[in-house]
Amino acid sequence: HSDFLRANFQYSTGKQFLKKVIKNATTKNDSESIASFYQILAPYYFYSFQYDSCNFYVDQAISLYSAIGSQKQIGELQMNKSAVNYAKGDYEAAIQFAFEAIEIFKKTSNPDKLGMAYLQMGNIFFFLEDYHQSLQYYELSFEGFKRTQNENGKYKALSNIGLINLLLKNYRISVSQQLRSTKYFEVNNRELEKGNAYLLLGEGYWKLGKNDSANYYNNLSIESNLLTKHTTGVGQAYLTKSRILLDENNLSGALAAGKRSFRIADSIRQYESIKDAAEQLALTYESLGQIDSSYRYLKIYNKLQDSLDLNFKFLEN
Repeated sequence: HSDFLRANFQYSTGKQFLKKVIKNATTKNDSESIASFYQILAPYYFYSFQYDSCNFYVDQAISLYSAIGSQKQIGELQMNKSAVNYAKGDYEAAIQFAFEAIEIFKKTSNPDKLGMAYLQMGNIFFFLEDYHQSLQYYELSFEGFKRTQNENGKYKALSNIGLINLLLKNYRISVSQQLRSTKYFEVNNRELEKGNAYLLLGEGYWKLGKNDSANYYNNLSIESNLLTKHTTGVGQAYLTKSRILLDENNLSGALAAGKRSFRIADSIRQYESIKDAAEQLALTYESLGQIDSSYRYLKIYNKLQDSLDLNFKFLEN
């Protein structure tokens, strides 16, 4: 029942249902079941952007699993903690928890989970703009999933490899990889992954100067991400829309889309996205000749850019 609720994005109903199940398991002193239900409950808070609550239930599950010596589940929960810190912009903590998960998955011979951990590491290094390191982890993930015949994981990794090729200006390769991934996601109704792949196709076609295709896939991304309530994806799609319109010198359209992207990012406190939207608004206002407004958003961008800089000395310890 809980899987159905999450698959259909009914996060509030799912949380209420699982809390009742946990209460029933508590009366029976069934620690393993309680830990399992905490582990299932945590993602409902993550997808509702309630990151502190997600962390709370993850920690509750870790404590119970530690008491019964279940390392496999602890590795999965360390990945949850990595994802929470990743979403909050604390990339040092995200890397640390992902490394801990990788070590657990190696010891417990869990290749699929190891592939997901590599995928998460690739995501983190992507946001740190270390694209070559990111690509290495994505490729490790792709090869691992290929060996275990995990098609969903394989195409997730391929889509992310396509993202790196987009950033490395290998636009045709990137579009080709996204089209392969998108075909799999569409056939298998992987709505979240499909929305992300559409977004990257929109950017790829824009870079190739094919704005009709870019707008087509970017609009599909907005529709798909609205369906899954993936607010971050919606905001990113409006950011891409603003960039396309600014490139076409449609300044009023670029400003409207940029403002919408900024509002969405600010509403969920997604700092990396706020930074990107602020930069886009600064550029748009500059093109409009509104220097004071441009400078205001440039200050926001610079402040966030400085706060997201990292010190990697902890990795040497």
